[in-house]
Amino acid sequence: MKQKIATNLELAFSQYGFAEPNVDKLKTACHVSLRTLYKHYPSKEAMVVAVLEYRHQRYLAYLDSDLSTSGEHALSTRFQRLETWMSNNAPHDCLSMNAIAPFPDNKLINQAVVMQYLARLAEHLSSWM
Repeated sequence: MKQKIATNLELAFSQYGFAEPNVDKLKTACHVSLRTLYKHYPSKEAMVVAVLEYRHQRYLAYLDSDLSTSGEHALSTRFQRLETWMSNNAPHDCLSMNAIAPFPDNKLINQAVVMQYLARLAEHLSSWM
């Protein structure tokens, strides 16, 4: 249930942005009761962080799936996948960067974005070596 909610929250935040949808709208987008939504994510902040973490895991899984080659070809494949990801999953720019705009002073959201950025950077650097 928690993953289903995260999936629907990701779709809602991608469609409406992070500032606009209130919790009632997010509940409707998730097709759950308010009680169920708050049981899994007790605040809008928790919903945003959960979506960023969920999306980050999907992103890494997509970039790394079926990489049977190494070296330059693997790097080229990753860049092609990154281009496809951005075209298909980020029509309104990077979801992580969009999350910071309405919550510039929120430490948990900013920390989630920075940690994901650093994890992606470390992952990419290690794959290039």
